Amino acid sequence: MRINVPSLYEIPYGGNSLPTNFQVDYGPDIGFEILMNLMEEYPGIQLDRRNAIFMSGEQHSAFSVYSSNDTNVTGGVMVSRGTIGLALSGTNKDVYTLSQETLDFQIINADPTPPEITELSVTDITMNSANIVIGTSEIVRAYYMIALAGTAMPSMEEIMNGGPPAYQTTQSKYGMIQIGTENIATIPVTELVAETPYQVYVYVVDRGGNTNTPRTQTFTTLSKGFFYKELY
Repeated sequence: MRINVPSLYEIPYGGNSLPTNFQVDYGPDIGFEILMNLMEEYPGIQLDRRNAIFMSGEQHSAFSVYSSNDTNVTGGVMVSRGTIGLALSGTNKDVYTLSQETLDFQIINADPTPPEITELSVTDITMNSANIVIGTSEIVRAYYMIALAGTAMPSMEEIMNGGPPAYQTTQSKYGMIQIGTENIATIPVTELVAETPYQVYVYVVDRGGNTNTPRTQTFTTLSKGFFYKELY
């Protein structure tokens, strides 16, 4: 079975690639791992892990590449590109085949500019669900919280950690989505309460580690009366 080796986003000097997934269509019975090794000594370049582990049934495993801008680490050298070697290990390794055995990365200029949320809207609202649409100015990880309208703006730490909320009565739900080069993502949200006002709060973090001023948007789920009106 084939292991899909991803392409890495360009890495800003002093930044990171954002988490990138190896993926398989079918998870292993017991487990295997992908061993990762920098093919040369690249000053200031680090992997966040040396192996991507697939436990029983798992279909993806993420890793990141980091670029340091500390001259004590880099020796004043800015690496422009490099290669990561890949190899299989573990009980189920003979069942899988890597789509390629190396993975290239490229370092670009530092990114000091905070990302922007260019769109935050709520569509396809029903009694118990809705779609949250987030548009951004660049490649980011978007961290969001959905809670009852009027809930105080959460800290970034709270959203990134998935809680806990200051008050359980806010019915806060947390999540994260990575937004790539398409610069837009739609997040389906379920298990909402009918005829209830909600509020969405969103922070984004780019490959340079920059974040935005948080954005918020309110919406109200449909009433049961609306459902029956549409039905009949």
